[in-house]
Amino acid sequence: MRAPGRSTVQVVRAPLILDGHNNEVRDWPNATRTPVGGCYVEPGTSQEDLVNRDEVLIAWTVFAPAGTDVLATDRVEHHGVDYEVFGEPAPMEGFTRRLDHTVISLQKWEG
Repeated sequence: MRAPGRSTVQVVRAPLILDGHNNEVRDWPNATRTPVGGCYVEPGTSQEDLVNRDEVLIAWTVFAPAGTDVLATDRVEHHGVDYEVFGEPAPMEGFTRRLDHTVISLQKWEG
């Protein structure tokens, strides 16, 4: 990992509620937002789907401080846009304490 980043992202966590069919769903309008500073954020690869509809995948990778509380069911806000956490966040530990970090893959389909 590079030196600690200067970016701050928001981890967005929504509680579970029951919908009209008695299914558990995430209540995104009532989600909590927790700032996480010291992040390094870099763009990921993008992809387009022009066959089924005109859409594009936007991807980012966040290198957050070790021990960051983020789950696969969360979202992360970066530059005012909410992205879905793609897969499980990965703790990278055991190098040196200075280099320990958490890798979070983000994605969002638009179009």
